[in-house]
Amino acid sequence: MASKRVFSELNALLDKQVTIKLKDGRTIKGTLYGFDDKLNILLKNATENEGNSSVPTMLIYSDYIAYLSAIEAPIFNPDEFARLIVSKLNIREADIKTYPEAGVLVILNNIRVSDKGVEGSGPLAHKIYGLYTEYIENKKKEIEKR
Repeated sequence: MASKRVFSELNALLDKQVTIKLKDGRTIKGTLYGFDDKLNILLKNATENEGNSSVPTMLIYSDYIAYLSAIEAPIFNPDEFARLIVSKLNIREADIKTYPEAGVLVILNNIRVSDKGVEGSGPLAHKIYGLYTEYIENKKKEIEKR
């Protein structure tokens, strides 16, 4: 269960800016592009020690990593958004499936919502898109206040 949480948190950080401190003291910043079950990390547009030049793709083996920290925190929370949909659109909880480890929720088996937006069509998808836009704007305002 604990390892599942690690992968869930890393999934939420995909396509977000992270900082990786290596055991030798170097610091690398970039966009988390992927990872594997051994926690080897794949970064895009990586820069080392505040360098001006970036490397398009960098694979960092887990043995060399001291820690990884988020520069850009995920905004979208599928469980929180599911509760919002239930309260605002009167959709039954049983009709919404959340996949927190992937940062996704699926409504009525045909509308998918993630930090990338709303996928689906029709009047319900349009309503959900409106709620999603409002939700993301409010989350950004919360972050700015901190």
